Amino acid sequence: ESNTAAIILGYIGTILGALLFPIIGIIIGLVASIYLLTRQNKSSKIHGVIILIILLIVTGLWFSYMSYIY
Repeated sequence: ESNTAAIILGYIGTILGALLFPIIGIIIGLVASIYLLTRQNKSSKIHGVIILIILLIVTGLWFSYMSYIY
């Protein structure tokens, strides 16, 4: 079972989406990571954890940037 589309969508949604459209990027990354974490494939679970870590880092950076601006 290959989850290539979910993996690609998770990385693109998390990184590019969080930079261009933060709320949408956070939602896409969260949904993709939860989906991948619930799969039985070990590789999918690893990608789910990586996407979740990247999502937390990007979200923290975005919130700190927004609090710095305002």
